[in-house]
Amino acid sequence: MADVRANLDKELLQFPWFEPVAVEVFGGKFDPAALRFPYNLVPGLKKMPVSDIRDWDAIRAWAGGLPARLQPAG
Repeated sequence: MADVRANLDKELLQFPWFEPVAVEVFGGKFDPAALRFPYNLVPGLKKMPVSDIRDWDAIRAWAGGLPARLQPAG
């Protein structure tokens, strides 16, 4: 996951005017049976196992801190 975050940080550097109040990377869910065109045509993707690595506690904790960060400075 660290390499994904490093890639995101690299991409964000291309937009110095964009200053997100919070940045986080979470795992996701993958179900090859739910693939749509054109991804459903990639044989390797269809052979991958179903996975769900979402950490709902971490997501809620991160989201719970957003309201305070979105308050106007004052």
